[in-house]
Amino acid sequence: MASEQLIVFPPSVLARISPELTLQRHLSQGLRPSLREFTEFRQVVASQGNLGNVSTDAVVGSSVVKHGGCHVFCGITLGISEVNNLDEDFAAAEPESSKYTSVYPVVEVARGRQGAPSDEEQILLQKLYNFVYHLRILPYLSLDIKPGYEIKDEASGEVSIIYPDDKSLSEDEILTLFSTVNVSKKQHKFALYAHIKVFSRDGPLFDVVSHALINALKNVSLPRIYLADSGVDPNVRVPVRSRGNFGHLDQLSSTFCIDSNKEIATPLQLNEDELATSSSFGLVEIDDAAGQVALLADLEGEAEEASCESKINIVASKKNLKHVSIAGGGANVTLDTLRKAISLAYERAA
Repeated sequence: MASEQLIVFPPSVLARISPELTLQRHLSQGLRPSLREFTEFRQVVASQGNLGNVSTDAVVGSSVVKHGGCHVFCGITLGISEVNNLDEDFAAAEPESSKYTSVYPVVEVARGRQGAPSDEEQILLQKLYNFVYHLRILPYLSLDIKPGYEIKDEASGEVSIIYPDDKSLSEDEILTLFSTVNVSKKQHKFALYAHIKVFSRDGPLFDVVSHALINALKNVSLPRIYLADSGVDPNVRVPVRSRGNFGHLDQLSSTFCIDSNKEIATPLQLNEDELATSSSFGLVEIDDAAGQVALLADLEGEAEEASCESKINIVASKKNLKHVSIAGGGANVTLDTLRKAISLAYERAA
Protein backbone atom coordinates (compact mmCIF):
# COMPACT_ATOMS: atom_id res chain seq x y z
CA MET A 1 0.00 0.00 0.00
CA ALA A 2 1.48 3.34 -1.08
CA SER A 3 2.21 5.77 1.73
CA GLU A 4 0.56 9.19 1.60
CA GLN A 5 2.84 12.15 0.87
CA LEU A 6 2.17 15.56 2.43
CA ILE A 7 2.97 18.66 0.40
CA VAL A 8 4.30 21.44 2.58
CA PHE A 9 4.59 24.98 1.19
CA PRO A 10 6.83 27.68 2.69
CA PRO A 11 4.84 30.65 4.11
CA SER A 12 5.88 32.95 1.24
CA VAL A 13 4.66 30.44 -1.37
CA LEU A 14 1.41 29.73 0.51
CA ALA A 15 0.72 33.48 0.68
CA ARG A 16 0.83 33.60 -3.12
CA ILE A 17 -1.29 30.48 -3.63
CA SER A 18 -3.97 31.30 -1.08
CA PRO A 19 -3.54 34.75 0.53
CA GLU A 20 -6.95 34.60 2.26
CA LEU A 21 -6.12 31.29 3.96
CA THR A 22 -2.73 32.57 5.09
CA LEU A 23 -4.18 35.74 6.56
CA GLN A 24 -7.09 33.98 8.32
CA ARG A 25 -4.75 31.46 9.97
CA HIS A 26 -2.75 34.31 11.52
CA LEU A 27 -5.71 36.51 12.46
CA SER A 28 -7.42 33.63 14.26
CA GLN A 29 -4.36 33.48 16.52
CA GLY A 30 -4.39 37.25 17.09
CA LEU A 31 -1.37 37.82 14.85
CA ARG A 32 -0.53 39.21 11.43
CA PRO A 33 1.73 37.43 8.91
CA SER A 34 4.42 40.03 9.69
CA LEU A 35 3.94 39.37 13.47
CA ARG A 36 3.01 43.02 14.04
CA GLU A 37 0.08 44.15 16.15
CA PHE A 38 -3.16 44.95 14.31
CA THR A 39 -2.74 48.72 14.73
CA GLU A 40 1.07 48.82 14.61
CA PHE A 41 2.79 50.81 11.86
CA ARG A 42 6.15 49.95 10.41
CA GLN A 43 8.99 52.34 11.17
CA VAL A 44 9.65 54.90 8.45
CA VAL A 45 13.28 56.07 8.22
CA ALA A 46 13.92 59.08 5.96
CA SER A 47 17.19 60.82 5.12
CA GLN A 48 17.66 63.90 2.97
CA GLY A 49 20.25 64.32 0.26
CA ASN A 50 22.69 67.13 -0.43
CA LEU A 51 22.69 69.75 -3.18
CA GLY A 52 25.32 68.38 -5.57
CA ASN A 53 26.81 69.96 -8.66
CA VAL A 54 24.28 72.49 -9.92
CA SER A 55 23.59 72.18 -13.65
CA THR A 56 20.67 72.21 -16.05
CA ASP A 57 19.41 68.80 -14.86
CA ALA A 58 20.47 69.31 -11.24
CA VAL A 59 18.76 67.52 -8.40
CA VAL A 60 18.00 70.40 -6.06
CA GLY A 61 16.40 68.25 -3.37
CA SER A 62 16.27 64.55 -2.59
CA SER A 63 15.28 61.99 0.02
CA VAL A 64 15.66 58.28 0.69
CA VAL A 65 12.93 56.48 2.64
CA LYS A 66 13.12 52.98 4.09
CA HIS A 67 9.76 51.48 5.00
CA GLY A 68 10.14 47.90 6.12
CA GLY A 69 11.84 46.17 3.19
CA CYS A 70 10.72 48.84 0.71
CA HIS A 71 13.08 51.60 -0.40
CA VAL A 72 11.94 54.82 -2.12
CA PHE A 73 14.22 57.38 -3.75
CA CYS A 74 12.85 60.83 -4.60
CA GLY A 75 14.72 63.57 -6.47
CA ILE A 76 13.46 67.07 -7.27
CA THR A 77 14.59 68.82 -10.46
CA LEU A 78 13.81 72.26 -11.88
CA GLY A 79 12.14 73.75 -14.91
CA ILE A 80 11.43 77.37 -15.87
CA SER A 81 8.09 78.57 -17.19
CA GLU A 82 6.97 82.00 -18.39
CA VAL A 83 4.02 83.57 -16.57
CA ASN A 84 1.40 85.75 -18.20
CA ASN A 85 1.85 89.27 -16.88
CA LEU A 86 -1.68 90.62 -16.35
CA ASP A 87 -2.40 94.19 -15.36
CA GLU A 88 -3.49 94.10 -11.72
CA ASP A 89 -5.97 96.93 -12.31
CA PHE A 90 -7.99 94.79 -14.72
CA ALA A 91 -7.29 91.31 -13.38
CA ALA A 92 -10.03 89.60 -11.39
CA ALA A 93 -9.37 88.63 -7.79
CA GLU A 94 -7.64 85.28 -7.56
CA PRO A 95 -9.27 82.51 -5.53
CA GLU A 96 -7.42 81.23 -2.48
CA SER A 97 -6.61 77.90 -4.16
CA SER A 98 -4.72 79.63 -7.01
CA LYS A 99 -2.17 80.98 -4.51
CA TYR A 100 -0.73 77.49 -4.18
CA THR A 101 0.74 75.10 -6.68
CA SER A 102 2.00 71.52 -6.83
CA VAL A 103 4.86 69.45 -8.21
CA TYR A 104 4.83 67.29 -11.33
CA PRO A 105 5.66 63.75 -10.20
CA VAL A 106 6.87 60.73 -12.13
CA VAL A 107 6.61 57.38 -10.31
CA GLU A 108 8.43 54.22 -11.35
CA VAL A 109 8.00 50.94 -9.48
CA ALA A 110 10.94 48.66 -10.20
CA ARG A 111 9.68 45.30 -11.46
CA GLY A 112 12.51 44.22 -13.74
CA ARG A 113 10.76 45.35 -16.89
CA GLN A 114 10.46 48.37 -19.14
CA GLY A 115 7.52 49.85 -20.94
CA ALA A 116 4.65 52.24 -20.47
CA PRO A 117 3.67 53.27 -16.90
CA SER A 118 1.36 50.80 -15.20
CA ASP A 119 -2.09 51.72 -13.90
CA GLU A 120 -0.75 51.80 -10.35
CA GLU A 121 2.02 54.23 -11.29
CA GLN A 122 -0.35 56.58 -13.13
CA ILE A 123 -2.83 56.56 -10.24
CA LEU A 124 -0.02 57.27 -7.77
CA LEU A 125 1.35 60.28 -9.65
CA GLN A 126 -2.13 61.82 -9.97
CA LYS A 127 -2.78 61.29 -6.25
CA LEU A 128 0.59 62.83 -5.38
CA TYR A 129 -0.13 65.92 -7.48
CA ASN A 130 -3.50 66.37 -5.75
CA PHE A 131 -1.93 65.59 -2.37
CA VAL A 132 0.54 68.52 -2.55
CA TYR A 133 -1.92 70.90 -4.20
CA HIS A 134 -4.83 70.43 -1.80
CA LEU A 135 -2.61 70.50 1.29
CA ARG A 136 -1.61 74.03 0.22
CA ILE A 137 1.98 73.60 1.36
CA LEU A 138 3.68 75.08 -1.72
CA PRO A 139 2.93 78.82 -2.14
CA TYR A 140 2.92 80.00 -5.74
CA LEU A 141 5.00 83.06 -4.86
CA SER A 142 7.80 80.90 -3.43
CA LEU A 143 8.71 79.86 -6.98
CA ASP A 144 9.23 83.40 -8.31
CA ILE A 145 12.44 83.99 -10.27
CA LYS A 146 14.30 87.28 -9.98
CA PRO A 147 17.06 86.79 -12.55
CA GLY A 148 20.49 88.32 -12.50
CA TYR A 149 22.53 89.47 -15.48
CA GLU A 150 25.95 88.47 -16.72
CA ILE A 151 28.13 91.56 -17.28
CA LYS A 152 31.37 91.42 -19.26
CA ASP A 153 34.02 94.10 -18.85
CA GLU A 154 35.12 95.02 -22.37
CA ALA A 155 38.49 96.30 -21.15
CA SER A 156 39.60 93.41 -18.93
CA GLY A 157 37.30 90.70 -20.28
CA GLU A 158 36.22 89.73 -16.77
CA VAL A 159 32.70 88.33 -16.39
CA SER A 160 30.55 89.00 -13.33
CA ILE A 161 26.96 88.27 -12.38
CA ILE A 162 24.87 91.07 -10.87
CA TYR A 163 21.46 90.66 -9.25
CA PRO A 164 19.16 93.72 -9.10
CA ASP A 165 17.92 92.71 -5.64
CA ASP A 166 21.45 92.53 -4.22
CA LYS A 167 21.35 94.82 -1.17
CA SER A 168 25.10 95.42 -1.35
CA LEU A 169 24.72 97.33 -4.65
CA SER A 170 24.64 101.10 -4.58
CA GLU A 171 22.05 103.19 -6.41
CA ASP A 172 24.64 104.20 -9.03
CA GLU A 173 25.49 100.56 -9.69
CA ILE A 174 21.81 99.65 -10.10
CA LEU A 175 21.26 102.57 -12.50
CA THR A 176 24.33 101.51 -14.46
CA LEU A 177 22.99 97.96 -14.62
CA PHE A 178 19.61 98.98 -15.98
CA SER A 179 21.19 101.32 -18.52
CA THR A 180 23.72 98.70 -19.67
CA VAL A 181 21.59 95.57 -20.13
CA ASN A 182 18.19 95.01 -21.64
CA VAL A 183 16.25 94.11 -18.49
CA SER A 184 13.55 91.57 -19.29
CA LYS A 185 10.00 92.56 -18.36
CA LYS A 186 8.74 89.00 -18.59
CA GLN A 187 7.93 87.08 -15.43
CA HIS A 188 9.19 83.54 -14.90
CA LYS A 189 8.68 80.91 -12.24
CA PHE A 190 10.25 77.62 -11.29
CA ALA A 191 8.42 74.37 -12.00
CA LEU A 192 9.30 71.45 -9.71
CA TYR A 193 9.48 67.88 -11.02
CA ALA A 194 9.58 64.91 -8.64
CA HIS A 195 11.22 61.69 -9.85
CA ILE A 196 10.29 58.80 -7.57
CA LYS A 197 11.75 55.28 -7.83
CA VAL A 198 10.38 52.41 -5.72
CA PHE A 199 12.35 49.24 -5.00
CA SER A 200 11.09 46.05 -3.30
CA ARG A 201 7.44 47.04 -3.33
CA ASP A 202 5.66 45.64 -0.27
CA GLY A 203 2.06 46.70 0.24
CA PRO A 204 0.21 49.90 -0.80
CA LEU A 205 2.62 52.64 -1.83
CA PHE A 206 0.86 55.97 -1.39
CA ASP A 207 1.86 56.43 2.27
CA VAL A 208 5.56 55.86 1.66
CA VAL A 209 5.88 57.77 -1.65
CA SER A 210 4.03 60.79 -0.22
CA HIS A 211 6.37 60.70 2.79
CA ALA A 212 9.39 60.62 0.46
CA LEU A 213 8.02 63.53 -1.58
CA ILE A 214 7.42 65.73 1.49
CA ASN A 215 10.95 65.06 2.79
CA ALA A 216 12.44 65.83 -0.61
CA LEU A 217 10.56 69.16 -0.76
CA LYS A 218 11.92 70.06 2.68
CA ASN A 219 15.41 69.49 1.27
CA VAL A 220 15.00 71.70 -1.83
CA SER A 221 17.32 74.68 -2.27
CA LEU A 222 16.47 76.92 -5.23
CA PRO A 223 19.55 78.21 -7.08
CA ARG A 224 19.76 81.72 -8.49
CA ILE A 225 19.12 82.19 -12.21
CA TYR A 226 20.85 84.72 -14.44
CA LEU A 227 20.60 85.77 -18.07
CA ALA A 228 23.70 85.47 -20.21
CA ASP A 229 24.47 86.47 -23.76
CA SER A 230 23.76 83.53 -26.05
CA GLY A 231 26.31 84.73 -28.60
CA VAL A 232 23.67 84.92 -31.33
CA ASP A 233 22.64 88.14 -33.03
CA PRO A 234 19.04 88.86 -31.92
CA ASN A 235 18.23 90.01 -35.47
CA VAL A 236 19.12 86.62 -36.97
CA ARG A 237 16.07 84.62 -38.10
CA VAL A 238 16.52 80.87 -38.42
CA PRO A 239 14.44 79.12 -41.11
CA VAL A 240 12.13 76.40 -39.74
CA ARG A 241 10.24 73.80 -41.78
CA SER A 242 7.49 71.74 -40.10
CA ARG A 243 4.69 69.62 -41.63
CA GLY A 244 5.13 71.20 -45.04
CA ASN A 245 5.00 74.73 -43.65
CA PHE A 246 7.95 77.11 -43.86
CA GLY A 247 8.67 79.99 -41.49
CA HIS A 248 11.32 81.73 -39.42
CA LEU A 249 12.23 81.56 -35.74
CA ASP A 250 13.63 84.63 -34.03
CA GLN A 251 16.73 83.88 -31.99
CA LEU A 252 16.89 85.16 -28.42
CA SER A 253 19.83 87.34 -27.47
CA SER A 254 20.06 85.88 -23.94
CA THR A 255 19.55 82.53 -22.29
CA PHE A 256 18.82 81.31 -18.76
CA CYS A 257 21.75 79.92 -16.78
CA ILE A 258 21.98 78.44 -13.28
CA ASP A 259 24.37 80.08 -10.86
CA SER A 260 26.58 77.36 -9.37
CA ASN A 261 27.23 79.40 -6.21
CA LYS A 262 25.52 77.34 -3.51
CA GLU A 263 25.88 80.09 -0.91
CA ILE A 264 23.22 82.24 -2.59
CA ALA A 265 20.75 79.36 -3.07
CA THR A 266 17.60 79.77 -0.97
CA PRO A 267 15.59 77.03 0.77
CA LEU A 268 12.15 76.38 -0.66
CA GLN A 269 9.52 78.19 1.43
CA LEU A 270 6.89 75.66 2.48
CA ASN A 271 3.76 76.20 4.54
CA GLU A 272 5.05 74.13 7.46
CA ASP A 273 1.80 74.32 9.42
CA GLU A 274 -0.05 72.42 6.69
CA LEU A 275 2.37 69.49 6.33
CA ALA A 276 0.49 66.23 6.81
CA THR A 277 1.01 62.48 6.93
CA SER A 278 -0.93 59.82 5.04
CA SER A 279 -2.00 56.69 6.95
CA SER A 280 -3.73 53.70 5.36
CA PHE A 281 -5.75 50.93 7.00
CA GLY A 282 -7.39 47.71 5.87
CA LEU A 283 -10.46 45.90 7.22
CA VAL A 284 -10.97 42.14 7.13
CA GLU A 285 -13.52 39.87 8.83
CA ILE A 286 -12.07 37.15 11.03
CA ASP A 287 -13.53 33.69 10.39
CA ASP A 288 -14.68 32.86 13.91
CA ALA A 289 -17.98 32.52 15.73
CA ALA A 290 -17.91 36.15 16.90
CA GLY A 291 -17.54 37.54 13.36
CA GLN A 292 -15.12 40.24 14.45
CA VAL A 293 -13.65 42.77 12.05
CA ALA A 294 -9.91 43.46 12.35
CA LEU A 295 -8.54 46.93 11.63
CA LEU A 296 -5.05 46.49 10.18
CA ALA A 297 -2.73 49.49 9.99
CA ASP A 298 -0.09 49.80 7.28
CA LEU A 299 -0.83 46.73 5.15
CA GLU A 300 2.17 44.55 4.42
CA GLY A 301 2.58 41.65 2.05
CA GLU A 302 0.36 40.12 -0.61
CA ALA A 303 -1.84 38.27 1.89
CA GLU A 304 -3.01 41.44 3.64
CA GLU A 305 -3.24 43.58 0.51
CA ALA A 306 -5.30 41.02 -1.42
CA SER A 307 -7.61 40.07 1.45
CA CYS A 308 -8.48 43.56 2.73
CA GLU A 309 -11.11 44.71 0.26
CA SER A 310 -12.29 47.51 2.57
CA LYS A 311 -9.64 50.21 2.94
CA ILE A 312 -9.39 53.60 4.67
CA ASN A 313 -6.92 56.35 3.82
CA ILE A 314 -6.56 59.32 6.19
CA VAL A 315 -4.37 62.39 5.67
CA ALA A 316 -3.88 64.32 8.90
CA SER A 317 -1.59 67.03 10.20
CA LYS A 318 -0.78 67.63 13.85
CA LYS A 319 -3.92 69.76 14.24
CA ASN A 320 -6.27 69.20 11.31
CA LEU A 321 -7.90 66.37 9.40
CA LYS A 322 -7.10 66.91 5.71
CA HIS A 323 -8.62 64.00 3.83
CA VAL A 324 -10.55 60.77 4.41
CA SER A 325 -11.35 58.19 1.74
CA ILE A 326 -13.17 54.90 2.27
CA ALA A 327 -13.31 52.04 -0.23
CA GLY A 328 -15.96 49.52 0.80
CA GLY A 329 -15.70 45.84 0.10
CA GLY A 330 -15.57 42.72 2.19
CA ALA A 331 -16.08 44.31 5.61
CA ASN A 332 -18.37 47.04 6.90
CA VAL A 333 -16.74 50.29 8.02
CA THR A 334 -18.49 51.22 11.25
CA LEU A 335 -18.38 54.60 12.95
CA ASP A 336 -16.33 53.21 15.84
CA THR A 337 -13.80 51.77 13.40
CA LEU A 338 -13.52 55.10 11.61
CA ARG A 339 -13.01 56.94 14.92
CA LYS A 340 -10.24 54.51 15.87
CA ALA A 341 -8.51 54.93 12.50
CA ILE A 342 -8.65 58.74 12.73
CA SER A 343 -7.24 58.65 16.25
CA LEU A 344 -4.33 56.46 15.11
CA ALA A 345 -3.70 58.78 12.15
CA TYR A 346 -3.48 61.80 14.46
CA GLU A 347 -1.05 59.98 16.74
CA ARG A 348 1.14 59.03 13.78
CA ALA A 349 1.11 62.58 12.37
CA ALA A 350 2.17 63.99 15.73
